Amino acid sequence: TGDTILEIDGAIGQGNDGARAIFDLSMLENLPVDVVRTMTPWTDGVQEFRGVRLVNLLQAVKARGTSVVLSALNDYSITLDLPSYLPYQPLIAYQHNGAEMPVSEKGPLWLVFPQDDNPAIDRADVHDLWVWQLYRITVR
Repeated sequence: TGDTILEIDGAIGQGNDGARAIFDLSMLENLPVDVVRTMTPWTDGVQEFRGVRLVNLLQAVKARGTSVVLSALNDYSITLDLPSYLPYQPLIAYQHNGAEMPVSEKGPLWLVFPQDDNPAIDRADVHDLWVWQLYRITVR
């Protein structure tokens, strides 16, 4: 019933708007909630992010692909190879340090990697993958 903040399309088996799935904030909050505490290249000190793990979101829409294209409001997009990056448990964050994120503060959604919990993550390798102002995921 709220404003759409995320669209998922492509190779999915569960949509709610034709062949795509759209989410408002309350729909995302009704999925399993996780918290990640990690340093980021764009902030000082350890930050807390609350949201839904990408794997849980993909399961909710019955995704059938091996990669996703994540697109931001500022026209930035990346392709994420799921077998390579899902083991790191990336989070689609909708809160940063206990507050919702406006567009001016990298919101309303930010793909976050729990890099402090995963020593195997090459931090330089994932820096370009932290998509803020995320609004669309296309499953391929």
